Amino acid sequence: MEDGTKVGATPNRDEPSLRLAVELGYGDDTWEMSRDHELSHTWLAHQEGLPWSATMWRLAHPDSSEVAGDVEVAKEETRVLDFQRTLDKAGPRPWDASAEIEKLPLPW
Repeated sequence: MEDGTKVGATPNRDEPSLRLAVELGYGDDTWEMSRDHELSHTWLAHQEGLPWSATMWRLAHPDSSEVAGDVEVAKEETRVLDFQRTLDKAGPRPWDASAEIEKLPLPW
């Protein structure tokens, strides 16, 4: 996050996650689904002109009273899942292909 906090993501192999991966077009690749899910939150926020995803901010600041509420988070989750359904799973992701996003070297 902009203030240095971090939000992790973990692919899951439980039945609900596997069903969701199939529904979203990932087959059984919950790793790709999870990666795209977290990045989609940020990409969609960027597309809306926001500095960050309200949901990711809430996850990074669980003790803050100044975060998105449950209704806002549920709406964002729905937008992200709907967006993921439209991604070409065999093609580049918009955040990778975008010329407007500065690509910095990875620290590892």
